Amino acid sequence: MRPGAVLGYNGVMTLIRTNTPNAAAADEAAFEYALRVFSEGARPVVIVPSYDETVRLKKAWSERMSFGIDVATLSSWAADLWELYGDGRTFVDSVQRELIAGAALRDHCEQSPGCL
Repeated sequence: MRPGAVLGYNGVMTLIRTNTPNAAAADEAAFEYALRVFSEGARPVVIVPSYDETVRLKKAWSERMSFGIDVATLSSWAADLWELYGDGRTFVDSVQRELIAGAALRDHCEQSPGCL
């Protein structure tokens, strides 16, 4: 089964999760639902697991509908919404998290004798 998710935003967020037997069926189910949501005046977002999948679907669907359906990974979709509606703070990615943790550990070890 191939999982997928389509979000439609029009003041209320609805999550539709699909399980389909193959990639083609998942792509078609997501496109049809997103098209229906768009025709009802909402802003559909299709959430996919990777950036490569985002590029693939955008390219495939551009021939059928050039705008109106957004395809994104969950993290990029959340970051976009946070940029629009957030309070100015930023997300920390894995590289930044490792650098911050390393700096905190280094500072701690400099102040604590016997720290490795």
